[in-house]
Amino acid sequence: DLLTPKYDKDVDIYKDLVQELLDARGLIEENLGNPDEALSVAASDDVIFSGDMKAWEKFANTVLLRFAIHLSETTDSEGQDLRNQIISELAGVEFMDSDVTINPGYSNSSDTKQNPLYNNFGRGTASGQINTQGYQLMTGSLHIIQNLLGDASKNTSGVADPRIGEMFMPVELYNGDDEPVAQGYDGFEQGDTNNDFKEARGFSSSNQNPSNSNVSLLGGSFFDFPGGAELDGYLMMLSEIEFLQAEAAVRGYAGFGDAQGHFVAGVQASLDFYGIDSEDADDYISDINGIAQVGWTGNSNDDIAAIQYQRWIALTNYNGIENYINYLRTGYPETPMATTANHPNKPYRLLYPASEYSSNSSNVPDVSIGQIFEKNEFTPFIYK
Repeated sequence: DLLTPKYDKDVDIYKDLVQELLDARGLIEENLGNPDEALSVAASDDVIFSGDMKAWEKFANTVLLRFAIHLSETTDSEGQDLRNQIISELAGVEFMDSDVTINPGYSNSSDTKQNPLYNNFGRGTASGQINTQGYQLMTGSLHIIQNLLGDASKNTSGVADPRIGEMFMPVELYNGDDEPVAQGYDGFEQGDTNNDFKEARGFSSSNQNPSNSNVSLLGGSFFDFPGGAELDGYLMMLSEIEFLQAEAAVRGYAGFGDAQGHFVAGVQASLDFYGIDSEDADDYISDINGIAQVGWTGNSNDDIAAIQYQRWIALTNYNGIENYINYLRTGYPETPMATTANHPNKPYRLLYPASEYSSNSSNVPDVSIGQIFEKNEFTPFIYK
């Protein structure tokens, strides 16, 4: 009935989301405390926790913790009060201790029944065709490939990450010739064109399109055809859950225990997610120990950066928006700007859609391109 709604303050939206979670948690706790009168949920009706209300309570706590971490750097007084309220509400609670997955019956019987992430970025359609609109367009950036390889230009110098083979596919590597010299991993520098890529590696103009043949595409069992179409979706990974608790502990929030223990558990959970064998996993955790902004050092600033780096690797290909939120609020992991960038930093927000300016002009804030790159009255409160 209302076609021209007003815009709510972002902090009010956060307050409302938090209150909804607290109310839901209260209902669950009330039911768990009165099992004879508890409302039951059939396992077949719950494609996430199969009717386990205790798991839903833990998940509510975990999402509340994510909100508190989002608010870690805000200077907004209402945001700070909300963060403190959340931390107080989380005293003595339990958090999720496993991946949070969903699967209502994903299959490869049709495109609409495939796992949605696979449907967008997996290797093949249900009819067996290559997904040229998603799979072949998603390539590794040079930045992440060099970090995973332990390139000398990165903080990970000398430490190869065993997850690279599950995150990206190896390709033919070239060195000033059209004949491949080895198999390995390569990525696009963000902002470069195909010609920039070929020129940097000495390709002749006759070489085939590097974006399809010479740059590492998404890899691992999730993106394999056709099996990836049937796999679970991930609402929240155990690695992220551990990193949230690690960051809360580093920041001194009450009740979060051993920060280093949660950090190591987060790295281990990511390695387990990708099926890395125990020997390689142990070696990696040992190799990164003490490396600033990559492994644990005991220095709080470096450890906050290390948490962001490891969360970035763990969530890449699965939850990019969380990585971007964490980057904007902390500045980590250190990330180069695209070669074509016209601003010194990445945007803090999106513009409103053109449809709002044409149909709801009396309410929509008038935000310019330049303003989304600055901290001002339009910047989300969690970043200022």
